[in-house]
Amino acid sequence: MEFESQFIRIGQVQLQYYGIIIVSAMIIATLVGVNLAKRFGRDPEHIYGALTWAIIPGIIFARMWFVVFPPVTSTNTFVPQDFTYSLSINQIIDEEGVLQPGFASGVVLAGITDDSALAQVGLQNNDRVRSVRLPGTDEATPITDPTALTALLQQVDAGSQVRVTVERLVPKDRNWYLRNFFDLDGGGIAIWSGGLSIFGALLGGGAGAYLYLRKNNLRVPAWLDIAAVCIPLAQAIGRWANYVNQELFGDLVDKSYILALQIPESIGLEAIRAARGLPANAPIGESLLNYSVVDGAGRFYLTFHPLFLYESLWSLVAFGVLLWLYLNHRDRFRPGDFFLIYIAQYAFIRFLLEFMRLEVTLVNGVNVSQVVTGMMFVVAVALLAVRLPASSKDPRTYEQIAPPEPPIAQLQKEQAKPAKRERAPKPVVAQPIAPLPDDTPATEPDVSSSDVATDSSSE
Repeated sequence: MEFESQFIRIGQVQLQYYGIIIVSAMIIATLVGVNLAKRFGRDPEHIYGALTWAIIPGIIFARMWFVVFPPVTSTNTFVPQDFTYSLSINQIIDEEGVLQPGFASGVVLAGITDDSALAQVGLQNNDRVRSVRLPGTDEATPITDPTALTALLQQVDAGSQVRVTVERLVPKDRNWYLRNFFDLDGGGIAIWSGGLSIFGALLGGGAGAYLYLRKNNLRVPAWLDIAAVCIPLAQAIGRWANYVNQELFGDLVDKSYILALQIPESIGLEAIRAARGLPANAPIGESLLNYSVVDGAGRFYLTFHPLFLYESLWSLVAFGVLLWLYLNHRDRFRPGDFFLIYIAQYAFIRFLLEFMRLEVTLVNGVNVSQVVTGMMFVVAVALLAVRLPASSKDPRTYEQIAPPEPPIAQLQKEQAKPAKRERAPKPVVAQPIAPLPDDTPATEPDVSSSDVATDSSSE
């Protein structure tokens, strides 16, 4: 077994600390939920069932949220991508073999105006010509200099069409992730490349768990309350995975700050430039003297706000408060109130931490995370303001409002028990009546005098 900075190597297998911490957080939070369910008479098997339904949609939605709303550290990062266009020869060189405007500077395009034919095709300034495929050929010819480009194009007629492939630096924004969705090295589907959002995880995981609860006819609010107690614990532990990955740190903070997080200078500068939209190796524009430290080996570090630590400590306190309320004052609340408290507290702290966060998500200059958390907070607090006064007037206990459901084993046993078959009643066969002999006189009804008297008195 070998320990490295970000993984444990066991033979040929690498176990990332990030994954170990996340899985550990899920297991510990699940065990707490199981114990809470047992304590209050609910079948803990539903915890495992709901978690099973929540994991896959939670991961998918967490990734899709990141793809649709990538942070500025991604959108301000530029990566090379190839684009291929069909051009006529006379758009590239004239009759005398001289490169046309746009191609005149060589393999890197320049001087393309918005109203030019090249711009209408889709070419842009700073595109680098990588290859040209002539008509009638199956393979493209790499282009390394203007002379090679001119010599190649002079081999065909002026009116011929060629396929020109250019390399362009594009931002890793929503369009890039969707355009390269199935790129296993970093596209939208590449969850392993990093980039998950807790908002998407809560949305997808919550939807999966909700479907499980509804499918099994369980009381959804009561089970959401158990989840609301456990999720902050998972967050408190899971945030340390961000520390291992050297991510989720805030803006620069003075090195004298007792909680300052030391990040290697190269990683810190890259994050700052990406957050501020600066090109690689560009100056930051401010002195880093108050944020720079050197260790005994001469390695330079920058000091940042440890946002992961702030959120971890807050989540740990939230877990303690919610657990105490659930264990000791549950009857003061209605089923679903603990879930609303969880939503309100997380929205509150996340909204504040966004002011110090480097990896913010902006749409038209607006912080998406603050919009989402602001709406979450307002809705949760408004519902609590209506529900809590009503809860104080309700004499029923928590379990009387949402009594525990029968255990799964009991339900399965009842469903497997064969239904009793009712015995059909024995049919009654009518016996034939023998006819009277012809000489037998018919009997007249005997009407007594008392009957007559009774009848006359009733009238």
